[in-house]
Amino acid sequence: MSQPQTISPTRPGWHELRAVAAIQTASFRKDLAYKWWMLAIFWRFPGVTFLVTRDGEIVTGGIIADMHRGNIRIMNIAVHPGYRRQGIGKVLMMAALDAKPYDSAVLMVQEENKAAQALYTELGFRRSGFNASYYGAGHAGIEMRLSRD
Repeated sequence: MSQPQTISPTRPGWHELRAVAAIQTASFRKDLAYKWWMLAIFWRFPGVTFLVTRDGEIVTGGIIADMHRGNIRIMNIAVHPGYRRQGIGKVLMMAALDAKPYDSAVLMVQEENKAAQALYTELGFRRSGFNASYYGAGHAGIEMRLSRD
């Protein structure tokens, strides 16, 4: 894929939810990937930040976040495999963090996903917890937190 024309995150259109679901399928195990109908719930739910990036008409990535007790919770971020390592994940994270005032931000990342951990560390997140079966039996999750100073 080419370098995206623009990576300014905006809310997806209803018609783009299936493209976001396809990115989910390409990015995560089948049991972890959000289906289009679940994305539709997030899309309609007030208080959820749901943003995507595009290369023309192609959806290249998406992020879903919400607020919990003054903290931003990054529920999901995924970038189309053909558009990875182009800064899209970083742009999506920054847009979600800029969307609302917060005390801290928290997320879970698969222990084996070193690329995502490196991105989050670059953004200032620090390891704050561990769950040996967060992503299912034998699939550990690392909690990472960003505190706003």
